[in-house]
Amino acid sequence: MKKQVVVISLLVLSFVYLVNKTTYAVYASNVNRPMESNVAYWNILLNDTNLTDTSVNSISINNIDWNNTHVKDGKAAPGSTGVINLVVDPTSTEVAIKITIKVIDNTSDSDIVLTAGTITSSNITLTLDEDGNYTGIISLTDISNGVKPVISIPVEWVNDDLGGNEVVSDNAKFLDLSLEATQYMG
Repeated sequence: MKKQVVVISLLVLSFVYLVNKTTYAVYASNVNRPMESNVAYWNILLNDTNLTDTSVNSISINNIDWNNTHVKDGKAAPGSTGVINLVVDPTSTEVAIKITIKVIDNTSDSDIVLTAGTITSSNITLTLDEDGNYTGIISLTDISNGVKPVISIPVEWVNDDLGGNEVVSDNAKFLDLSLEATQYMG
């Protein structure tokens, strides 16, 4: 019987040892350390104007490069043609960007003086959708390589043969342009 007590005691001790060896204690710990997160930097310039700070920006007639032989330099008149160049500078941005541009011109609003042509860009491909929006992607690789796309919008002040007697007020709308930059996650 002593032998049985010794064997049972050894088995119980072995079982207790094995259970203690494979069981872990659960405890709670409070850490009072501020959380840190590395958030990607977002800073886009359009013709040296920070888009992240400005929600609405006007392009004046002085921002149009006029190509006229019949009008004084820097001036426009019926029959004038020119181009609006928008330089997108995402150099310090750390995410890919989707640019969407919509132009409302004389073909859709008779109160607007200018008519826009097909929008093009250097360094990025712009696609036109059925709603008249031009969309392009500036990839993170392009941003890392310092690519600054130039978006060109050709414009024309159509001469409707009224003898050049058109009167345009100082408050006239020459063109409505909507440009939106969003993070591209595609």
